[in-house]
Amino acid sequence: MNIRSFFQKREKKHNNLYVLSGLENERPYVSIVLNLNFYEQYVPKYQNSTFKKFLRIDLNRVYLNSILSTFKDGHIFIADEKDTVYFSDLLYYNQIGRLSDLLKEEKNQTIVFEKLLSTEIPYFENWRYIVTTNNSGISKRLFEHQRNYLAIVVLCFVLAFFALFLIVNSVVSRLSVLARHIKKARKQQFESINIEAGKDEIGQVIEEFNIMAQKIKELLEKEIKYELRQKELALEKKQAEINALQSQINPHFLFNTLETIRMRSMLKKEFETANAIKLLAKLLKRSIRWENDLITIEEEVSAIYDYLEIQKYRFGEKLKFEIDVEEGVKSIKIPKMTIQPLVENACVHGIENSKGEGRIVVKVFKEGDMIVITIEDNGKGLEDDRITELLRSIKGLSSDKASSVGLKNVFRRLELFYGKNFSFDILRGQLGGLKVVIKIPNKRDFEDAVQSVDS
Repeated sequence: MNIRSFFQKREKKHNNLYVLSGLENERPYVSIVLNLNFYEQYVPKYQNSTFKKFLRIDLNRVYLNSILSTFKDGHIFIADEKDTVYFSDLLYYNQIGRLSDLLKEEKNQTIVFEKLLSTEIPYFENWRYIVTTNNSGISKRLFEHQRNYLAIVVLCFVLAFFALFLIVNSVVSRLSVLARHIKKARKQQFESINIEAGKDEIGQVIEEFNIMAQKIKELLEKEIKYELRQKELALEKKQAEINALQSQINPHFLFNTLETIRMRSMLKKEFETANAIKLLAKLLKRSIRWENDLITIEEEVSAIYDYLEIQKYRFGEKLKFEIDVEEGVKSIKIPKMTIQPLVENACVHGIENSKGEGRIVVKVFKEGDMIVITIEDNGKGLEDDRITELLRSIKGLSSDKASSVGLKNVFRRLELFYGKNFSFDILRGQLGGLKVVIKIPNKRDFEDAVQSVDS
């Protein structure tokens, strides 16, 4: 191409920097050309100049080819858009060639890399460099890599086999232990598995088995305690019936005699005495005719009222009593003779020994899921250490036999009915005497057991 026409063509494209290549005097050249005409607009005296100014820099092909020859593993070619190679370690300073011809001359060459130069040097438009390597070198490296890969595969196989052996051994050993404990469970031997369970599915099964075994053991113990409590309740009931039978001396004769005395008192217009005899007869009937172990709080409070009315007949104005029962707890069933012995104890030990006016306050109310029963008097009371010793004796923690038999019987019956789900305390009351506080659960899981014993 004529250099002048080339400049004119590039000038029309308004390119200021571009590459010029070709043959000059039968020698190849590659030059970088810079258009200097745009400087005229900044210098007024050259604005109308007819000369065109260009700066041409010829690249030293010998130097560049020597740089490319440092690549020992193959060859590097730099070619234009027409596949004309201007730079390569295979060319001399006055040579150019076609890329395809050079690749044919150099056998066993494979192109491994090809990239445009324009991304890095914009004025080398569509120029690119190509990297080739010897196939024998590739084969050698592939063989080396193949050997390394084979060693890695063998190592991975050994490690996988070892890991598989450990996993299988762990699974088999844990399954064997689990199978042995399941066989023991068939014989009602629920033992926990004391091994490292692991975090896999078998470990979860072992953990669930341990939880199940523990719960079954607890249920069995609870069932055994439940059966023992049923038997104790039955024995207590039979003993109460025997005691009631032993205490009976011809009850019909006794009731008829009391009714005769009451009628004679009525005829003599001794209505207070007649009412006391009537209440006493009701109390005796309740004591002799035991029937059910459970009665409502309203029925128990009715018996307490009758008892306190009899005591009031005995003490006169010396005795004042107050009974306060919440409406919502009257229908709740409790063991028979739970409150009356405590009221009787307050009368005997609290009121009889006091010289002034005696007071007894009975309260029954609901507190959360518990029913609270309090019996308080204004007697002399006891010292703190004596109260502590009395509680220990009632709860069977000491051998003191001088404690109240009535309090012990009440505590024992509550223990049989409620197990550990109740509380029994004796405190100093605000009235000056003693205060007995009982807390029992509102819901009773023992009611069916008591009914079965009654039947």
